[in-house]
Amino acid sequence: FIVPNTSFQLLSGKENTTEYKFNSKVARHMFCSICGVQSYYFPRSNPDGVAITFACIDEKEVESYEIQKFDGQNWESFFKIAN
Repeated sequence: FIVPNTSFQLLSGKENTTEYKFNSKVARHMFCSICGVQSYYFPRSNPDGVAITFACIDEKEVESYEIQKFDGQNWESFFKIAN
């Protein structure tokens, strides 16, 4: 899920993250340098937000959530419709 940059705070583990920029080099993907999971990233589709891998969040930090189906192959048109 995506939160505003102003609401994101990495509490620990920054020293164990590695940044990677795919293809367009706009989005910044942050991977755990120990296990390889992408814990969060700064998406090009939402430059003022941080997309967080849900499994990387301590469950006591989340009050509620909603799961939405997502068409990853056609993500650009999905965001045009959603926003």
